[in-house]
Amino acid sequence: MARDATYDAFISYNHAADGQLAVALKRDLQRFAKKWYARRAMRVFLDRESLEATASLGDALDDKLRGARYLILLASRESAQSPWCDHEAQFWLRERGPDSLLLVLTDAESDVRWDWDNDRFDPEASTALPPALIDGYPEQPLYTDLRWIERDAAVSRLNLRNPQYRRSVAQLAATIRDEDVDRLDGEDLRQHRRATRIRTAAIVVLAALTITSGVLFVQARRERDRAEVETAAAIAQQAQAVARDDPGVALVLAAEAAARSSDWRTEHALIAVGIERGGLSAVARGHTAKINSVAMSEAGGFVVTGSSDRTARIVDLATGELRHRLDADGLVLGVAADPAGGWVLTADDSGAVIVWDATTGDERRRLAEPGAAPGTAWDVAVDATGRRVAAGSGDGTARVWSVDDGELVGAFRHGGGVLGVVGVAFDPSGPRLASLGGDDRVLLWDLDSGDPVEVAAVSTTNRYDLAISPDGSQLATAEFDGSIRLWDTATGAADGELAGHSGIVWAVSYTDDGARLVSGGFDRTVRVWDLAAAKGLAGAVTGEVARFRSGASAGVEDVAVSPSGTFIVGSDDRRANVWDVSCTAAVDDSATLVAAAGGRLATAGFRGDVRVWDVAGPPEAGQCGVPVAVVDIEVATPTFAPTDLEDAIADGFDEFARSLPDDLALITPVRDLSLSADGRVVAAATSAGAVVHDLSSGASTVVARTDEGRALDLGADGSVVALATGPGSLSVVDLSVVDEPRWEIELAPPVAAVRLSPDESLVAAVSADGEDGALVSVFDAATGDAVAPPTPLTGPVDVDAVTIEFVPDGLVIATPSDVVLLDAARGWEQAVELVGAPSRVVDVGVAPDGAFLAALDENGQVTLWSTAERRAITTFDASLGEDVSVGIEVLDDGGRLATLGSSAAVQLWPPLLRTVEDACTAAAPLTTRRAVTAALPGVSLVACAEL
Repeated sequence: MARDATYDAFISYNHAADGQLAVALKRDLQRFAKKWYARRAMRVFLDRESLEATASLGDALDDKLRGARYLILLASRESAQSPWCDHEAQFWLRERGPDSLLLVLTDAESDVRWDWDNDRFDPEASTALPPALIDGYPEQPLYTDLRWIERDAAVSRLNLRNPQYRRSVAQLAATIRDEDVDRLDGEDLRQHRRATRIRTAAIVVLAALTITSGVLFVQARRERDRAEVETAAAIAQQAQAVARDDPGVALVLAAEAAARSSDWRTEHALIAVGIERGGLSAVARGHTAKINSVAMSEAGGFVVTGSSDRTARIVDLATGELRHRLDADGLVLGVAADPAGGWVLTADDSGAVIVWDATTGDERRRLAEPGAAPGTAWDVAVDATGRRVAAGSGDGTARVWSVDDGELVGAFRHGGGVLGVVGVAFDPSGPRLASLGGDDRVLLWDLDSGDPVEVAAVSTTNRYDLAISPDGSQLATAEFDGSIRLWDTATGAADGELAGHSGIVWAVSYTDDGARLVSGGFDRTVRVWDLAAAKGLAGAVTGEVARFRSGASAGVEDVAVSPSGTFIVGSDDRRANVWDVSCTAAVDDSATLVAAAGGRLATAGFRGDVRVWDVAGPPEAGQCGVPVAVVDIEVATPTFAPTDLEDAIADGFDEFARSLPDDLALITPVRDLSLSADGRVVAAATSAGAVVHDLSSGASTVVARTDEGRALDLGADGSVVALATGPGSLSVVDLSVVDEPRWEIELAPPVAAVRLSPDESLVAAVSADGEDGALVSVFDAATGDAVAPPTPLTGPVDVDAVTIEFVPDGLVIATPSDVVLLDAARGWEQAVELVGAPSRVVDVGVAPDGAFLAALDENGQVTLWSTAERRAITTFDASLGEDVSVGIEVLDDGGRLATLGSSAAVQLWPPLLRTVEDACTAAAPLTTRRAVTAALPGVSLVACAEL
């Protein structure tokens, strides 16, 4: 045993698997048979509660182990694989031996088994032991078996009143204290009774004093609490005020408000500032002048920024922390990064082009053409191999070097007007270099022959940047008039135009798959474009699928996209922002409907099929926007060519259908769409009927063939469907007996919306009431009996534009003019208008737990409401340029929103922030404690202590 031991026992465990049990065990060992006047019966070390801040965790743990008399190992599959548990076991066997190492089994799915032939633990069967213990005992040891305890049991549920748990604690305590277990157990009971008597006496003595001072204390506390609530509300209001310009500070202020007071105002502030964050994942700060250029190496995990403060900074991509500051010769106008992460390149106004080591921050070499005085170096680029680099210079030359030895590969004399060559870009598909001159011409050079081809020659405006698509077939130029022009590199002809920026476009960059283009401009936004929407079109089109606000006051001057397309960086005045844009959108070129559940989205529309997308977590690189299933909804069979369908949509589907021969079967557009709660089953209603499709088995069930399918909703497991068909039929169908509905009733046609309650006990439907009215009816899902008289909706109502959703205390009805709540407790009759309703509502979505709902209006504005408070939480713009949102869903975890745009693109919004911890975690890479203190002077922060 250790002499002069600091601790009686040291608990070794896996945090994720046995964290709760470890805390309870420490508490109860220290409490067991404790003298009533003593602080504890023994001292037990637990790293999460007992370890001081230290620079070396390993050395600190070894020091604590040396000061302990016993080691208690919580043995499980997870601890068996933990290098820390194995290290602690090795240390103990080496320093103390096995006699004072106590095993406690915690995992019901693991075991220990002794190999009697070899006098050691069986390494195959002993799945709960770290490697160090397999040969650690000379003979089979005893162990304490706690595998009967639920592993996720809270600390409060593990207590000494449970006789089985109590006996295990007593055995461990007796071993450590070298006492008889029964005597120690009896002593614990005696001490408990004595402490109870003393406590009772103390309560009687103090009762009178408590009563006397209670009134004054309560009054003072109420005043203090009231002041704290008002302070929190003021901080929450300030958080929302600065959310757009400084999201990092806003997140900390919102967390601070929520930590001080838990009420609707602080809860709403968390969500509001989280929405304003818009996917921002890190901010690189520290420059004292404007950032001119940014680059990224995903492999190296860093961003490099070049500034007019004569420095470049290498910044960690995940945290925004500075790795290295690079001191250049002049204003840094261009930067580039080695794709493999080994080096970075800078160009400055002194003409210096320098290669820097990304690991050390040291200068490797300077690149130059012997005898040349190039003037300002405006821009630099790296080819796809990372072996060659290029720079555009003020003398009108684009130069290319080998980065390995610094040898000049070629000098291409462009001319380029007064400024020279202001932009360069390598063709990823072959040995070509594009150069942009100050005369706004773009030349494409063959690096082997040195011959130029002029591309994008015609321009009525100035140009500021260029980029080449990954396959080399297209070139994009950033224009003064706010447009982005696309060019065919083989012919030099126009290949499309993207319009949407409200000012100069400073920078463009392709994603690695070539499907999208990223741009940044004077209007302080970074935008993502779907190039398929603009391919080959002569006029300007809007193919925008995502937009991010930079927060800059002087516009976004450069953008960079990672190879996986996950991150976009936009530079502004003194700050570079990093956005996580993984799977920001899924594009279904005919979608008019969207549904979400079980970590999946479903889209459907005029094409007559249903596409299902996995949105439960980050997709694999390159898999964003790829559906996991495409389901043909065939009730009446054959299809016709997509070109015919496009003509049908353009000319009016009904007229087109009537003009065709009677024997020609057509695809019918999907009118309503539903997913089961687990995302396994999808249902669609069309004018030819309704189909339920199991995505796991691939089996389809037609639930309505002859009647027109108007609306439907699936039950939680996909085995029940509520269905509106024909002129006004409403039914509930069990898919196991699809030909015999539970019940079917007739309502006034049309029945435009149907919903099953989450527990499948109720069905709600909206039907017509006269020429311009609507009724909301609620039925028992088992019998079809009405649970209350129909509730009329006030005012003229377009029945086909009404949406309905169940919430915990009733039913939300969204009409074009109102969003109202029907209260179940009041017979579904009292309609309560939710405060802050937007303009014409087109869709609503409800969180799975019913805590909030999201309403989308015709202008693309989303309003979030708290259903409990019946107050608006926040409003934000979900429209993407001219792409107005037409549908909204709350994803199954309640933490994200999905909006469907008129261009058939589904935008996934960042997770909503619901806790102080979430806000602090999101804020850490975005701001500093100094910035927060400056925004909240004189206030001592209680939240986000890690800043």
